[in-house]
Amino acid sequence: MITRLLPALLSLTVCAACADEPKRPPLREYNSVSPQQPTGRNDALPQPVRDALTADAMKRSGLTADKLAIVSAEKTTWNDGALGCPQPGQMYTQAIVPGYRVWVRAGERMLIYHTSESGELVLCPTGAVRQLKPNQPVAE
Repeated sequence: MITRLLPALLSLTVCAACADEPKRPPLREYNSVSPQQPTGRNDALPQPVRDALTADAMKRSGLTADKLAIVSAEKTTWNDGALGCPQPGQMYTQAIVPGYRVWVRAGERMLIYHTSESGELVLCPTGAVRQLKPNQPVAE
């Protein structure tokens, strides 16, 4: 008799303990919120970040380094390893990551990057490549 009641008693005890646990907010997916215009800040970029940005922008645009211009570089802290640009189905480190939000002018295109201080980067948000008219000012 006790052998049959023991599992039921244990499950009630476990469920009672769960009832006292605070409700956690549901996980939410979020998209990057990057300003559409550069902030005009020019925080100093570490050399590994500058090198990674230049290499990626050259590859994406087909331009040489002298045809690229860093329009704005803003030091920021990302909430996790997604660098503010989570991709569905990916897992990221759950630690704050110091880095930068950088706007690079590549000819008639503006590339918006999110980086870590070590040079990891993502072009963010997806589709952040914007067409600019020749000689169009980037920010007012």
